[in-house]
Amino acid sequence: MESDESNRPSSSSTEDPYSPRQELELEVPAKSTGSDIPNGGLHAWMQVLGAFFLVFNSCIIAHHFITGLVNFFGAYQTYYETALLASSTSSAISWIGTVQAFLLIVVGVVSGPFYDRGYIRTLIILGTIMTVFGMMMTSLASRYWEILLAQALCVGLGLGCLYVPSVAAVSTYFSTKRTLAVGLNSVGGSLSGTLYPIIFRRLRPSLDFGWTTRIIAFIVLATQLISLTILRARTIPNSPRALLEPAAFKETPFALFTLRMFFFLTGLYAPYFYVPIYAERIIGTSPDFAFYLLPIIKAGSFVGRVLPPLIAHRLGPFNTLLPCLFITGIIGFA
Repeated sequence: MESDESNRPSSSSTEDPYSPRQELELEVPAKSTGSDIPNGGLHAWMQVLGAFFLVFNSCIIAHHFITGLVNFFGAYQTYYETALLASSTSSAISWIGTVQAFLLIVVGVVSGPFYDRGYIRTLIILGTIMTVFGMMMTSLASRYWEILLAQALCVGLGLGCLYVPSVAAVSTYFSTKRTLAVGLNSVGGSLSGTLYPIIFRRLRPSLDFGWTTRIIAFIVLATQLISLTILRARTIPNSPRALLEPAAFKETPFALFTLRMFFFLTGLYAPYFYVPIYAERIIGTSPDFAFYLLPIIKAGSFVGRVLPPLIAHRLGPFNTLLPCLFITGIIGFA
């Protein structure tokens, strides 16, 4: 009896969901059934809060929304064209945001297997350090190549580390309430897309570009610490996925969905980068109104981040997604 008890695994590591050792000692069930998913409760909704702030500062493509610092680059695009990088072309400046968005997705592909192995805290810590450091270096930059390295490369790599945890963590805590949880999670992008451009606009006249960017970096740091404190992975796969699975592309639905996402992402960010400068130079609106078009777009997306997930819960994600894409395409061409 004594030897049996000594060999019995201790459950102390799973009693406290916020234990620092929980990440390494997480026990993964052989099969996940509906009965073992919390689907609510304080701990599950705290994960929504933690992921909310990841979305607040990062960018998410899955679940049909984009967020955070990437589409906030539209505010920087306008400032760079009219002030700091006035000698550079619009196309050259837009490469800063383009590289940032590219790294977000590419690094997300690489960070996925690390998340599957339980390194969610490592990804959040690394992503936070690189994002904040990149923003701080951007505040000191004055040349195109310096901003490209800091804001595009460093911040892009950091956001790529935050991408997978912000998408994957919440969905494992919910079953029937999953669409609602993901919708509330995505509201973080709507809030940050509204607040960050306004903060940038209001602070820059009284402070210089450097201190405005540093204050934004401090906001990122403070909100990321909330995510780091409370966000935990509930389960990790028994067999972490490979970095690349060519066999998956033999499935026609998956291949078609991947192709659709490719073309979707090809034109996704252009409006967010160019709306302010287009409204001011081509349409002839006032500089203030042109700038606030970006926060207005993001504030309007609040309904789009909550309502479609509720509809998708009844009609299915693809039945909800297709009409939304069709309407978006018509409005875009209009």
